[in-house]
Amino acid sequence: MPKIHIPNSVTSIGYQAFETCTSLKSIIIPANVTEIGERAFVGCKALKSIIVAEGNPRYDSRDNCNAIIETTTNTLIQGCSKTIIPESVTEIGEEAFAGCDSLKSVTIPASVKSVGRLAFGRCENLTDITFQGTIAQWKDIKLSRSWKSNVPAIIVHCTDGDVQAKRY
Repeated sequence: MPKIHIPNSVTSIGYQAFETCTSLKSIIIPANVTEIGERAFVGCKALKSIIVAEGNPRYDSRDNCNAIIETTTNTLIQGCSKTIIPESVTEIGEEAFAGCDSLKSVTIPASVKSVGRLAFGRCENLTDITFQGTIAQWKDIKLSRSWKSNVPAIIVHCTDGDVQAKRY
């Protein structure tokens, strides 16, 4: 199951629909999908390409970011190893990258104000976290206690220096 193209007739992707589909590499979300359940793609370790079709009223993949973003809230709800988080994203949702073993580095834009529970949980190869803002801005972000559970990266690189990321 390397690539899934969900039919246009589908309007909802259920809770845990593709969870731990370890061979899933690419997914295209059609414009008609207006509901994506929690944990729909958690643990899809090989996922490298995510595209939301243009015209979707609820979700987008703005700026070819390789992610699913909830349009009205600017929340990144699902990312993959090749995601580039757009500067317009204000929140990284719960389990957005959870279990993404192929994620080695991530750059978080200064626009992000909140990082949800297990957003980067079990990303066992994530060794480099860069924040495109200052240490003071980083400290103002609402970080869930378990935002990076079981992640080797312990330093966040900010524009004006590095800060220790708490290990949970």
